[in-house]
Amino acid sequence: MELISTLIGVIVGFVLAALWEYMKDTRKEKKEGQGIRTILSQEIMYNVKFLTEVRDNIRSEEAKYKTTYKPDGQGGSTSEGNPIKVLASYHFSVLSQRAWEVHMQLLSSALSVKEIETAFLFYSNLNSAVAAQAKFHQSLDSPKDPATYLPLAYQRLTDVIKRIEATVQSYPKL
Repeated sequence: MELISTLIGVIVGFVLAALWEYMKDTRKEKKEGQGIRTILSQEIMYNVKFLTEVRDNIRSEEAKYKTTYKPDGQGGSTSEGNPIKVLASYHFSVLSQRAWEVHMQLLSSALSVKEIETAFLFYSNLNSAVAAQAKFHQSLDSPKDPATYLPLAYQRLTDVIKRIEATVQSYPKL
């Protein structure tokens, strides 16, 4: 009888030890998942705030330009707003994708499939905005006749704004 109770005690001890290890591992995975979610969410929020600031400042300058534009009668014009100059003052190199890149392999344990898809769409749009802004800067760096330079720069500015809008609209709420 004593042998049976010892055997039952050993078995119960092994089961409880295995259950304890499982619970510790589950809590650790959940905690890591929450950490990844928080870091990714903060990175996305930073990028959205930056892009929103850029967009709002450009729109403000466009509004100033439209309300103060005056032809000078000699084929030129004057205005106070300069949206091209505003966009040129921003450098998208400050946008971050580090959390997304570093934690890519752990995302499946931290986010649902739908959240991963929306985050992927956001980062794709972000890459597109960065590329459009780089093209904009290239158009500023190459000296051109003002008659062709300004329309090209404004066309690229418009493209950057559209891509910023797409990125901000795809902001995933994690």
